[in-house]
Amino acid sequence: MAQRVDPTKRRADGTPIEPLSIKHPNAAGIDIGGKSHYVAVPPDRVGKGESAVCEFGTHTEDLVAIADWLGACRFDTVKHFCSWLGLCPGTRISGNKRLSGASKRIPNRVARALKLAAMGLSRSRCAMGAYYRRLALRMGSPKAITAVAHKLARIVYAMLSGQADYVKEDQVRHDARYRERAIKALQKRAQEFGLALSPQAVPAHA
Repeated sequence: MAQRVDPTKRRADGTPIEPLSIKHPNAAGIDIGGKSHYVAVPPDRVGKGESAVCEFGTHTEDLVAIADWLGACRFDTVKHFCSWLGLCPGTRISGNKRLSGASKRIPNRVARALKLAAMGLSRSRCAMGAYYRRLALRMGSPKAITAVAHKLARIVYAMLSGQADYVKEDQVRHDARYRERAIKALQKRAQEFGLALSPQAVPAHA
């Protein structure tokens, strides 16, 4: 909406003074210091209750965090949200060769809380607990914690954005769904080699 011109504000020659208008709505202000940088964005670009001004360090990883935070401001997609949290796989590439897939180290209290929640699922009998244990066996605990925190972040985003409600799933139902997906994947793989899978009765344990 255009601002109305105040007829009482005029230049020396009598012409009215036009109000300032926003030329670049995606711009941010950065106060560069020796020990820290302060970055400010428009208040409508951050989530409810979040500060529009953030303090960052001066090291390379802090500069990367600034870029991620600016790219993620109002969190247009769940990918932006997870990137802002530093829970997305790394994409360090040099000469068309991927150097590392490790997630970026970004000082974020929300990400730390999600990782603590993921760690607490190690002995939980819920669906997320089973998901964590399956990943931990395959990739180790540190990577499993980050992966589960990423999944929790996607759930939080879906809830906050109104896309879905939280539905708790027990481990029995989760294991059944996982088994069904695994069987379908095996059947598809077998078909690629011209083979067919047939179910076989599992003998009962003594």
